[in-house]
Amino acid sequence: MKAIRLFLIIIAALLIIVSCTTNTQEMNIPLVTPPAQPESGMATVTGRVISEKSGLPLADTIVRLAEVVRQEEEAAYVLDVAFSPGT
Repeated sequence: MKAIRLFLIIIAALLIIVSCTTNTQEMNIPLVTPPAQPESGMATVTGRVISEKSGLPLADTIVRLAEVVRQEEEAAYVLDVAFSPGT
């Protein structure tokens, strides 16, 4: 009886683990193509915002870049929601 119970617990655990994994290739999520090279002195940031839970891209998500402020060996990120560049 204990062996059957242990077997069922192991099977249930395996089913839970398998059902929690996400393969983005199976979801037909298109790969991000790299943009053209930026002009001299400019930079380009590319990527996708993906849900940690579902693995799917998040729509209508605001992404902002923080400024790095340095003082000698120390540095800090400063995010100004009104003026930091973003999309």
